[in-house]
Amino acid sequence: MTRRGLTILETLLALALLAGLSAAAVSWTVGLQRSGHALATMTRWESAAQAALDCLHDDLLSFDRIDGAPPPLTIGSGEVSFNARDGGPAAMMYRLSTDGQLFRRRGSDDPRLLVADVAEFSAKPISIDETINAPPYALLVTITSSTTHRSRVIPLDDRGVLP
Repeated sequence: MTRRGLTILETLLALALLAGLSAAAVSWTVGLQRSGHALATMTRWESAAQAALDCLHDDLLSFDRIDGAPPPLTIGSGEVSFNARDGGPAAMMYRLSTDGQLFRRRGSDDPRLLVADVAEFSAKPISIDETINAPPYALLVTITSSTTHRSRVIPLDDRGVLP
């Protein structure tokens, strides 16, 4: 007598194997989706941080020393402020809030959110050529999150930007 079809044991074994492969495929797909989401989030953060650095650079290009004003560029903990031209003198401020958001404020306008989830915002005056004893003519600005950071050296001129 010839045998046709599968026994119940073979059918159950095939179903168990198929269920195991399906579970592995779903787990792999969910892992890929999570890592893709994390990568997209990090990429968005880096893009926002780069845009904030570009904005700070552009604002510093329009630096303006206003007579009787405080030092033209003030660097504090989590803050950079200076005077710039914007259809007239305008005080510019980049500030890190206590909840990790980097804001830009122009004059008396409401602050504008540039980057969220910021762990640290720092600016440090540096000399472009460390071999000579020259005043700092550049600003090293760093924006840091919990997982990555963006930095930019912003050249300054010798117009007395730094106090």
